[in-house]
Amino acid sequence: MLRQRCGRCGSRVYFDNWACLACGARLALLPDLMHLAALEARDAGRWVDVRAPEGPAWRLCSNAVEHAVCNGILEEDQAGTLCRACRFTQQIPSLSVARHVEYWRRLEAAKRRLLFTLADLRLRPVPKSESPDGLEFAFGADIEPGHRFMTAHNGGTISINILEADDVERERIRTGMGEPYRSLLGHFRHESGHYYLDRLRASANAEIEWRIKDRFGDMDSDYDVSLAAYYAGQAAGRADPGQFISTYATAHPQEDWAETWAHYLLIRDTLQSASEAGVEPAAAGRPRTRRGRKDRSRFGVMIQRWLPLAELANELSRSLGTADAYPFVLTGVAAEKMELIDALVHEYRDRLPPVSGTRIAPSAASCTATESTVN
Repeated sequence: MLRQRCGRCGSRVYFDNWACLACGARLALLPDLMHLAALEARDAGRWVDVRAPEGPAWRLCSNAVEHAVCNGILEEDQAGTLCRACRFTQQIPSLSVARHVEYWRRLEAAKRRLLFTLADLRLRPVPKSESPDGLEFAFGADIEPGHRFMTAHNGGTISINILEADDVERERIRTGMGEPYRSLLGHFRHESGHYYLDRLRASANAEIEWRIKDRFGDMDSDYDVSLAAYYAGQAAGRADPGQFISTYATAHPQEDWAETWAHYLLIRDTLQSASEAGVEPAAAGRPRTRRGRKDRSRFGVMIQRWLPLAELANELSRSLGTADAYPFVLTGVAAEKMELIDALVHEYRDRLPPVSGTRIAPSAASCTATESTVN
């Protein structure tokens, strides 16, 4: 996460802030999904960036004005009422239940952080309303016992059960499933891994398919059978658990990819946040490859920086009396899988068409998120 500063007074502000606590300036997330702007009100709901008062005029996202779940803006002449980030959401929970508003707010905050990371990686996702290959999010609740709203990915739609935004319920699930770590942002990262696996494979040649299969296994093997075996406790035959970043990664090659992808995003985000804050633990030598030579690759440098930072984060957590911040062991095999993801991300984004100009085009489709009928 980039270090943000108020455009009016220069004070430190944070990604989810709505106002600067030092000078009171209204803050908003720009359509690049990465930077905050300090705004100054003009007439009839128009705002301008205090650093560029002669630049474009802005409107606050309707989700900010009506529900206080968003800190985004859109250009004055843009179609619709939703900001860039909110146009990725195609379903929200029923707001007739009071607690759902708070769950929705937490879901949108986690979603914006994921979108920041993808923008920072220059993967440039677009809402599904703008492209059939785009990305969208559906947030829903269980209708009744036995009819669970599944957290999953399907064809570019990432569905998240809103109970994942309930800290108590999420901890209950984590404990019941014996997981060392479960977070709301982690779900977004994991499911985005499924989306980008589809996008990578759709644009891949035979050589890329072979590289993915060589590291992760057959992505086309029977998913339902593998998941049933995993939940029945029969996944031990997949391979040595030391080859995987998490237990769930053993369930199927697609889940191995998604779990590894999620950790790749986690490590990249945390390193950026630490660097922006001036925290950079000393590393004890570069990581080594299987042949024992020092790894001087881009990814090798990233892991060199990550390992001491993860150790520091865990020691700080223990000093604070909380659970380890990063309760995982990053083995050599898991790191090699992550290195492949890093390489494929850079290759994929280099194949994307160039962005013309700096302005993000408005959607030609409806810009209104629909409220689900579930409660």
